[in-house]
Order: sequence, then structure tokens, then C-alpha cells
Amino acid sequence: GELDLAAMQRLHSLAPEHHWICHRAFDAVPDQARALESLVDLGYVRILTSGGMPRATEAVETIRDLIAQADGRIEILPAGGLRPNNVREFVRSTGADQVHLAPFEWLTDESAAKAFRNGIRYGPTDLGTDLQYRETSEKSVRAVIEALAT
Repeated sequence: GELDLAAMQRLHSLAPEHHWICHRAFDAVPDQARALESLVDLGYVRILTSGGMPRATEAVETIRDLIAQADGRIEILPAGGLRPNNVREFVRSTGADQVHLAPFEWLTDESAAKAFRNGIRYGPTDLGTDLQYRETSEKSVRAVIEALAT
């Protein structure tokens, strides 16, 4: 439940010229205010977080507090649950100047569909079909941009 700050410092020291980002492990830390200060001290530049909840949209107050505490010393990148219908209000309510999205859509590879016969599977059965893949949805990205522009 805590960040391994010693290991994170060792990793950072291997390539200090790079932009170091703490991903969602931050969300499992019980004292996020203290963890934020530690990451600033280590030289990290960004924290990807949902504010300790499954989705950032469930942690508006926490995200707002983290952004205020960070005060430009480290970027707070909210993630989780942000969609065209809620991103504008979320940004307004938190003061976020950036958001992380997962605007994907599932597509079917029609050319591969022609190659399969008799239900033969080439990959793990728990990953969906061999014929599907994820791609960034231009429509969803445009909708978020439009929502934020208004």
C-alpha cells in the first residue's frame, strides 16, 4: 500500500533526464498528500491518478485537492471514467489542465475473418475473439475536444 520510494529513486537515477511518471500505483497509497510530496522530491513530473477511486469522476474533490497541493510542481493527470458527456464539468470542477482518456472502439478484422474456418482459435479464449482489435476512436476524441472547447 505504499510507494517503494527507494526503488523509485534508484530507477530515476538511472535516467534522470527522462520525464518520470508515477502511474496508478499512486491510487493504492493511503496518504496521497504525503506520496505527492515524495514524488516531487524524487523529481517525478506527473502522476496518473483516479484519485484513489476506480474512476476519477468518483474523486472530484480529491483530484481538485491534489492539483491545488501540486501547485505546478508536478502534473496531476486524472484518468478513469472521463467521457465527452462529463469531461467539461470534471475539468471545471477540478481545475485539471489535462486528462487521460481511453477512447477506444473494438473493430473486427474482416480479412482475418475469411481465414478462419470451423471455429479454430489461435489465441487465448478469454481475450475475446482473434478477429477483434482496439483502435482509438477519432469520433470520441473529437467529442471530448468539442466538449472542452465550449
